[in-house]
Amino acid sequence: MEFTQETDITETQPPPQSLSENQINFQQLQHMQAANSIDRHYTPQLKFTNFAAQPPIVTKYVTSKFLRHDISYFNRDESNIGSKVLVIHPGSRYLRIGRASEAFPIVVPHVIARRIRNRKEHETQQEEEKKEIKVEVDTEHVHPVHVKIKKEKEKKEMYDEDAKETESCSNSAGSSVATEEEDEDEEHFKQAVGEIKKELKEKIKASKRRPVANAQSQVHSFNKSVHPEIIADHNDPYRVDWTLVDEDAEYYVGEKALRLLDSDDSFNLFYPIQNGEFNTRDYDSIKAVIGDLETIWSESIQEKIGISQKNFRIYSVILIIPDIYNRLYVLEMITMLLRYMGFRRVFVAQESICVSFGAGMSVACIVDIGAQTSTITCVEDGMCIPDSRVYLHYGSDDITNFFIRLLKRSKFPYSDMDLNRAYDWSLAEELKEKICTLDEANLTIQLNEFYVRAPNKPTLKYHIKTYDDAIIAPMMELLLTME
Repeated sequence: MEFTQETDITETQPPPQSLSENQINFQQLQHMQAANSIDRHYTPQLKFTNFAAQPPIVTKYVTSKFLRHDISYFNRDESNIGSKVLVIHPGSRYLRIGRASEAFPIVVPHVIARRIRNRKEHETQQEEEKKEIKVEVDTEHVHPVHVKIKKEKEKKEMYDEDAKETESCSNSAGSSVATEEEDEDEEHFKQAVGEIKKELKEKIKASKRRPVANAQSQVHSFNKSVHPEIIADHNDPYRVDWTLVDEDAEYYVGEKALRLLDSDDSFNLFYPIQNGEFNTRDYDSIKAVIGDLETIWSESIQEKIGISQKNFRIYSVILIIPDIYNRLYVLEMITMLLRYMGFRRVFVAQESICVSFGAGMSVACIVDIGAQTSTITCVEDGMCIPDSRVYLHYGSDDITNFFIRLLKRSKFPYSDMDLNRAYDWSLAEELKEKICTLDEANLTIQLNEFYVRAPNKPTLKYHIKTYDDAIIAPMMELLLTME
């Protein structure tokens, strides 16, 4: 019976029926309405960071060897930008010159040695012209330069009857006047050094340092007992190759001019630029200065850079001038470069602007310490502020002279030193760069050595001790302000 009941139940269930077309259309309509309706509970999906998401790396770029090595398979132009532009920066002691595409300039001594046939006649003629003509140049760069030539008459009243009567005593009187001037100069020098030492003592006390006891006596006693050590030429790796004078040579430029032998008096050294301007003291006219400048620059470009004079017309020039410049100076320079030397173009720029541009700064305070002048200029947006420019009529050469004078007071062992000779001046520059400092921590007794290389003589090695002379020499600004 149970079996029959189950079978009856299964048989009594109705079969499943399929959805009609109306029901299907109704369901689709509901889905469309739900899709078009506004979801009131929508939450925007914000980014967790502001950094842009990097796309996946493409494999073809990963496996590429482009720019991974120095080898390039493309035909590139060999001429670099700036290779046809020369930068010329003339100075009182050195000439800096080179291509604009190069990182560092070539430094050449800005000097020329010219042969003088009749030396005595030349010297007397120069003295007479200096007495007759005195050139005064206005150095204001805003207004045009006025060159005033004043002729001074010879003072014949000096040779009157009183002078004739005292002619026999003139030599003794002249020597007495010279000694008096030397004594006054020495007193002034001692007074200035004393003032600098007072300021140095105050700085030492402020930094809480103790000076060395009996330092001056130790330095003097050591320097007195120094004897030179002779070094043969084959043992001197830095021996100087002196210039052998050719009979047909009329001039020598740069290092060759400074390495001439002292025994040859037929050559005289000339520096065309002095104190940032034309050297009118040693030259008869500005044309003579321009002639020597053209010779020095042409020889330096041909020898150091390797550009022949016939190819000057292909190159352009950037001429760097001082911040406080002379208009006549600039006009003569441009005329020389374009007309006489034959360059293609000339662009003039001031020193401070070039420095700030090279350093990548739009606002800067530029301090330039040259050989004979020092300048301070503020630069803003590629322009020199006129009211901020300061021109000081002294530089590193004055420090060199002052330092050597201090060393001679400390019993300098090389007693034959003469700064008028080129090799002695280079030795003085070397000692200044090696010994002088402004760091008070180095205020101790220091032992140094130097080598004297003179023509036709063996190399001499000296030892020297210094104490406060190394700091007093750079502090000579106080001495100059007192003057």
